[in-house]
Amino acid sequence: MRCTTITCPACHSSDLELLIDMGEQPMSLVALEKDPHHSKVQECYPIVMLICRNCTHVFNSEYKSENVKYTAAGCRMFNAGSGWQEHINDVYQMLHPITADEALDLVIEIGAGDCEFLAGIDTKAGKIAVDPCESVLNAARYGFTFYREHFDPVQHIPRGAGNVLLVLRHLLEHFERPRDILESIARATKARPNPSILYIEVPSCENALRRCRIEDWTYEHPQHFTVGSMRALLRSAGLDHFIVLPKYSGEVLSVIVKIAPEEPHDSDLCTDLVLMDYERMEQNIAREMGWMRHHSLNTVFWGGAGKSAMFIRKFHLPEDDTIVVDSDEEKWGMCVPGTGIKIQPPSVLQDVRPDYVIATTSWRADDIRDEIVRDDIPCKTLLKFEGGELREVPLGR
Repeated sequence: MRCTTITCPACHSSDLELLIDMGEQPMSLVALEKDPHHSKVQECYPIVMLICRNCTHVFNSEYKSENVKYTAAGCRMFNAGSGWQEHINDVYQMLHPITADEALDLVIEIGAGDCEFLAGIDTKAGKIAVDPCESVLNAARYGFTFYREHFDPVQHIPRGAGNVLLVLRHLLEHFERPRDILESIARATKARPNPSILYIEVPSCENALRRCRIEDWTYEHPQHFTVGSMRALLRSAGLDHFIVLPKYSGEVLSVIVKIAPEEPHDSDLCTDLVLMDYERMEQNIAREMGWMRHHSLNTVFWGGAGKSAMFIRKFHLPEDDTIVVDSDEEKWGMCVPGTGIKIQPPSVLQDVRPDYVIATTSWRADDIRDEIVRDDIPCKTLLKFEGGELREVPLGR
């Protein structure tokens, strides 16, 4: 069965197939009950696992994050096995070149749980634990800073921190939209002046797929990663320098991502300034239009289709008395798209004799000026909208 109404959370492909429909199941990790009756009457939720043909990601298309309510103590998982402890030690060894680096200033674990992993990292760098569950209070016992809340990279990465290691272990598989947290981390760390390292660990579903296992598809884990889907997810989040390694007999993926400060763009655009300009633009033009109408000033708009139509529609010009002219005679007699305003030839300005002519496409303002001067078209002031405000285009006559 091909699914075409949704896209893959990792690579955004719509080339998806049904892997297995597990039916409606209760929670597996956060719903332990002592009372048999309470256990039997627990709510059940649909588990419909899809696989992406493009990147091999597997996910529950019916997952809703609001259905999963983690207890204050967090999620109960057995992790005291000798094999698992060997894996943890292997991870410490793999991270040792990073954690032993004198340049490392700070280690932040996102979803730190009981903080045991963070406490076990041998480093001179400072440590911060972030987790909304009660178990993060263990950080006080280990003597490092903690925040009992959801991670916010802007809030929780100190501005003055130097090189930072971010640890994200067994968390992405719980997210309905795993790219969101990776994008927020990428955006915040690239804006810093110092380099950052991101360590990610997730369960791998490759063995489950090869061996047709069904026990892996729990409701609390909507995302199931392969090497291919993890690579696709990282690239879609804007993270390009990484290595993805199968660990723990192929049951886990360990990922190390290097995030360098973002180099200045060739463009001098600054998003914050652009947003401010657009906000100011809307206020300015609404104010200018209102002032012109209040003083009964005769205003004509030059340009009535394409980009010009977008300008006219955005500012809701009245259809009963707005005059729109255009240089293209094929548009004469037609209406500005989406309105009842007729497009007229520039010659009507001989009778209208406007106080203002507004070039609705600013990049054509010089051509409109040349046409006004060449054909001696009545116009006291020609304006174009630029830099968030209306500006005069000198007619030179």
